[in-house]
Amino acid sequence: MFKVLSALHFLTFCGSEISAQPDTTIDAVVGQDVHFPLENQCEAQLVVTFLLLSPVAAALASRGTNMSESQHPLYKDRLYWSANGSPVLSNVRVNDSKRYETQIDCFHKSSPGTTKMIYDLHVFEPVSKPLITKTGNCSSPNIALRCSASNGINVSFNWRILSLSGGINGTFDGPELVISNVTEEEKYIFRCTAKNRVSNASTEQTITELCNGKEFACQKCHSFFLAATLPLVAGLIMFICCKAKQAIGNKGNKE
Repeated sequence: MFKVLSALHFLTFCGSEISAQPDTTIDAVVGQDVHFPLENQCEAQLVVTFLLLSPVAAALASRGTNMSESQHPLYKDRLYWSANGSPVLSNVRVNDSKRYETQIDCFHKSSPGTTKMIYDLHVFEPVSKPLITKTGNCSSPNIALRCSASNGINVSFNWRILSLSGGINGTFDGPELVISNVTEEEKYIFRCTAKNRVSNASTEQTITELCNGKEFACQKCHSFFLAATLPLVAGLIMFICCKAKQAIGNKGNKE
């Protein structure tokens, strides 16, 4: 029975080589070389075949001790043999994410006839530094921050709200974070992290870039001014009306 394990390889340089382990899931970065080592117990004549199992079955390369060799034309520039005779898939691409098999056919009576090893290869493009975009402003009910990454395969996003005084005020999953308008006294850093199985990158945006607390203060001042002056204006209007009515009454009495 095929067992799937997780063999994560965090490598920073394109073209670096990783060694695949049989019956595991191999995570590789675009541009790396993947070496499929052999467990050869055959001391006689043998033939090594490197096969693609899915989505279609095909022999990609084969090599025998009698120096016979064949190779699939689509892989002739990227598939070669190591010094000990193991297949190496170089400069891997995202579409190389498939299931492979190495097969050793031993032509000796005392050795096992055929040995097979299966590999699941997953190739990822590393994520780029994420970009934070903002919708809404200080006059809207809330502000939405959206995180996106221009490069990367199977990317997930995570938000952390950090206080400028230290500590984490909350964590949230997903590309979008909706927050209420905040005042100048509430100072936080919003950090978005984009990641996949081979890489991660973060971007931060501080609260001062979102909203200026002075605008809120001005809005409050305007509201307070209107609330304070409306009764005075109403009283003045009533006073003028009373005086005008009194003047009209006095004029009628004189006539």
